[in-house]
Amino acid sequence: LENCSLYNLELNFNFSLFRKLNNINLKYNYISIIKKSYFESNSYLTSVDLGYNLIYLIEYNSFRAVSQISYLNLNYNRLSYFNQTMISAKTSLKIREIYLNNNEIIFYSN
Repeated sequence: LENCSLYNLELNFNFSLFRKLNNINLKYNYISIIKKSYFESNSYLTSVDLGYNLIYLIEYNSFRAVSQISYLNLNYNRLSYFNQTMISAKTSLKIREIYLNNNEIIFYSN
């Protein structure tokens, strides 16, 4: 779904139809908010690429159901705040790679 002019994942795509999805590439879209409901049906996801969007907000526990995730790319977005609780305490232990380059981060907390 790279470069598909997606704005709102709830309106554009129903991820619950793909419960065994492993990797998702959502780069080069217009996504601005990541809600905790977006990936709650995708517990098999290991790689999520959200680079080159307009993301300024990630709701707390947005990746709570994605307990297998090991790669998260958030490069080139508009994040000014990042805390690992945005992901989830249990998920953050398994993530091996988080990319936050070229955001507007003024506060980071783990």
